[in-house]
Amino acid sequence: MPSSWLDRADRVQRANVRALGDPISYTPAGGSEITTTPEGSELRGVFQAEGALVTLETGMLQRTNVPQVGVRLADFDPPASVGGLITARGTTYRIDDINPDGEGGAVLGLSRL
Repeated sequence: MPSSWLDRADRVQRANVRALGDPISYTPAGGSEITTTPEGSELRGVFQAEGALVTLETGMLQRTNVPQVGVRLADFDPPASVGGLITARGTTYRIDDINPDGEGGAVLGLSRL
């Protein structure tokens, strides 16, 4: 039986995070630090400290200096939420916004603490 689009997208996201991602940890608000996925592998995300190029709704491009991390949402249990903390490359950040891609991934907008 052929796999669905979401299954294929998940395989690509999993490979992307594994190949390009940094080890990260997630601490939900009022919770304990999490360093592994529900499957038991190391929690990873594709981290950008600065300088992302984003497309606005108008179609114009804008450069942002907001740190962000691309993640696979299924890797988070409990789910990533605004106000939680991400530690990447030795620095802790607060999650300010979550931008899901509709295919199981998301970019978490961060602010340095």
